[in-house]
Amino acid sequence: MSVDLCNLTAALLEVLRLVSFCQFCTEDVDECQLQPNACQNGGTCTNHNGGYACVCVNGWSGDDCSKNIDDCFTASCANGSTCIDRVASFSCICPEGKAGKDGKPLGKALPHVLIFLAANSNPCEHAGKCVNTEGSFHCECLKGYTGPRCEMDINECHSNPCQNDATCLDKIGGFTCLYVYMMFLDKTVGFLYFSS
Repeated sequence: MSVDLCNLTAALLEVLRLVSFCQFCTEDVDECQLQPNACQNGGTCTNHNGGYACVCVNGWSGDDCSKNIDDCFTASCANGSTCIDRVASFSCICPEGKAGKDGKPLGKALPHVLIFLAANSNPCEHAGKCVNTEGSFHCECLKGYTGPRCEMDINECHSNPCQNDATCLDKIGGFTCLYVYMMFLDKTVGFLYFSS
């Protein structure tokens, strides 16, 4: 029996599509393979039956490791200094006329100089390279990141680089195009997914 797909109504095509997806549903989908960026900021994706979980690196939390842990919540900046949260660390900015670490002077305090003291002194995130400049610094970001401190992932899918109705899947420093091909075998409609 041959099915004339050109004369089927949209509703019948939708029923065929649903039957093809819901008829068996016995195989687990590896979300970590389908979504390589499911876990942000260096988190590790672990596939589970029916889902996935992210194991976050130090300094990050949340379902997808996108929340920076506020280290100032438990930090102790002394003598009226101000705590600045960083990734997996913090800095204390001394008030004008003060300098030092843990209340002990490091030398003569200079007016209008901010002294940052932290366990991790690199202000650039995602392994960006900190470059000192006169009175300041700038960050040289690794491929896939942007922003003053390399804090933002570049969405390479923003420019719609995939063609032929493919779905763009953003990755760190690149993207993957997912193409859907339909196969008609007897009365069952099946979908195959390919990536380029």
